[in-house]
Amino acid sequence: MVFMKKLFILLMILVSTHSFANDLPRPMTEEDTRHKSYIQTNSGSKDFKWKSHTTCSSKAFGSDVVYPRLSAVPYYICPDKTISHIQPASTGINGWEGYCGQTAVSNITSMLCNRHMSPKGNDFYGTDATPGQHSSTMRRSLRKIFTEYSSKNTCPKAITWNTRTNWTGSSFLRSVKGDLFGSTKKIRRYRSERTYVSVTPTPVLLNSGGLNYHWVTVVDIIDNRNDYYGCDVIVNTWGDQKTLTCEHFVEYGDHSGLGEHVSLGFD
Repeated sequence: MVFMKKLFILLMILVSTHSFANDLPRPMTEEDTRHKSYIQTNSGSKDFKWKSHTTCSSKAFGSDVVYPRLSAVPYYICPDKTISHIQPASTGINGWEGYCGQTAVSNITSMLCNRHMSPKGNDFYGTDATPGQHSSTMRRSLRKIFTEYSSKNTCPKAITWNTRTNWTGSSFLRSVKGDLFGSTKKIRRYRSERTYVSVTPTPVLLNSGGLNYHWVTVVDIIDNRNDYYGCDVIVNTWGDQKTLTCEHFVEYGDHSGLGEHVSLGFD
């Protein structure tokens, strides 16, 4: 009888810790690789002039501490220890509704809040009629996510997300750098096994032409003497990590064709 009772208790512990065990990283499978390739091929990745690509090959599952009963959400851990969520396939006529904005929100909440949220589930906090997600909708969503249920919420407190609009490439870069390196709530991004930089992941809207808008999550800006602006930008997107020269970053950031560059940051 005592043995059966101990066995029952052990089984209860294993069941109760199942979601925690899912958080342990595991190698990416061939199916994961095919899925990433499909999403990137059909989401406009080829239209951007990436300088390099880094595969985030460690897959993990995590839950949202505010809504722990929701299913665990998959995400990828990059070699620099940052997180990149996979973007769901677009929906609607001709893929009108993309999920790059909602995916950027998931990147932000995973890294800054340890709240692992489904990109599609982020529609609960705000949707709009634009292809993807407008910056005002993302701002509203992040404000709700960071302030709801404060007693359980692990997001940084006493901050307000705002839209940054800049009209020159140099001011755009200064603005992104200010949010990336100057904000008070930071994570570690490892540039090597022993060296790291403290950053605040920053969502930025890019456009490679036409209606090919895409939200990325900036996680670092590094020196590049061969670039016009003297730097490269590291972004997390589509479950992986990519690098743009700052010259291309500024070019793609001018999504209106009139000089308007849009990013989000908090005060």
